[in-house]
Amino acid sequence: MSEKLEVKVPGTVIDRAHRIGKRRIIKGRKVHQVIVCFTTWRHRILVYRARKKCPNYKIKFDLTKRRINIIQKAKSFLEEKKLGLAFADKNCQLSAKIGDKYKHFTSEEELLDIIKRYDDNGYFQKPMQWEQ
Repeated sequence: MSEKLEVKVPGTVIDRAHRIGKRRIIKGRKVHQVIVCFTTWRHRILVYRARKKCPNYKIKFDLTKRRINIIQKAKSFLEEKKLGLAFADKNCQLSAKIGDKYKHFTSEEELLDIIKRYDDNGYFQKPMQWEQ
């Protein structure tokens, strides 16, 4: 695989690699998913950036079920026009665009807090102060 991606990945940077699930046939080709755990971020990023060189393979970062649920909740806010964009970046960090600003979040509560605290233009809404 590293030859097709034109990336040198020494065996020492692969912590473990194994197949997952059952082999499937898609468009007449036998397909089997493989998980690879790298010991360094550098090599993980190199492989991820080189994925476009090999269009017959699908290479993506794997998110935990918890993060997938959080990003799906964020995408539901996209439909309500409360967010401009929601994604997981190359380091699997969850981010949302609100107005012209990008905010990072790690939980659904943080996402809701971001939406409440910023207006549609991405400006921080100061809490109202009541005069006596």
